[in-house]
Amino acid sequence: MGEGYTKELVVDWSGTADSNGIVVEIEGGFTPRERILPERPTGSPDRPTVGKIDPCIYVEATSYSEKAGVSECMGIGQDWYVTGHQDDNYILFENADFGENGAAVFAAKIASNAEGAQIEVVLDGVGGTIIGTLDVPKTSYTTEWQLVSIPVEKAVGERTLVFRFKNILEGCYVNLHTFRFVVDDGRLDRSKWVVSANANSGDAHLAINDNLETRWCTKAPQSAGNQFIIDLGAVQTFNTIVLDAGKSRNDYPRGYRIHVSENGVDYPIGIAWGAGEVITTITFAPQTARFIRITQTGSDEKFFWSIHEVNVFYH
Repeated sequence: MGEGYTKELVVDWSGTADSNGIVVEIEGGFTPRERILPERPTGSPDRPTVGKIDPCIYVEATSYSEKAGVSECMGIGQDWYVTGHQDDNYILFENADFGENGAAVFAAKIASNAEGAQIEVVLDGVGGTIIGTLDVPKTSYTTEWQLVSIPVEKAVGERTLVFRFKNILEGCYVNLHTFRFVVDDGRLDRSKWVVSANANSGDAHLAINDNLETRWCTKAPQSAGNQFIIDLGAVQTFNTIVLDAGKSRNDYPRGYRIHVSENGVDYPIGIAWGAGEVITTITFAPQTARFIRITQTGSDEKFFWSIHEVNVFYH
């Protein structure tokens, strides 16, 4: 029975015990217990028939018009994405409307286990003009998304847009989640920005997500001293800031002051100040800096301070 037990354990069994050990005789068959696995996603992403697409807001890679070689995948509890397995796999988007201003920067959320893989950005068909080549970073796992941006030759008007997967070794993959282009109207590329605030900072990113339906707000009536800070990711030159209060029309800043900094610590004297509107356009002499601090100088007993979208320009 062994030592250390407080009660006897009695087991009924049928078999033999000899110098070879114990052999237990079992009646009936053995049915292994079924292993329960998480439910695998089924079907494919919804891909409604659309006319023009706006490539200057985030577009899901699975919303293509045509594909060759790629597959569609979805991690459990995650979004659909496109996977390229071989050279010259591609996805094609018809009627991508870059508008009159056009676009000259391409950004994409990607993940890959490949070294040296690339995505070619092509206009006007699969065999069309390459306007840029994005070097794909190697990531740790399938959906460790990295946002990468590159300059591209300017695209204007309505075009056919193609992404061709290149330099993919056997057994490797490149996953493309979403992409966008940056309107070439002087606005700075926001793909490397980091934003924060001294009130409700966790929602600050909602002011730079290309979605006017979402917002950052103070979650309390606006008051002097509220701050919203933009880290541009690198030192850049700019002369205009636009704050859009979207449908929160009463949540514009009652007053503001703008400071800039190269290191995010030292902010010299303010470069602009005034009162806000639903769309607050702030212009000033060209500045070269990495950080922008927008400070609320007014107050309101009822309304929050909200920013649905913020953009910075150099005209």
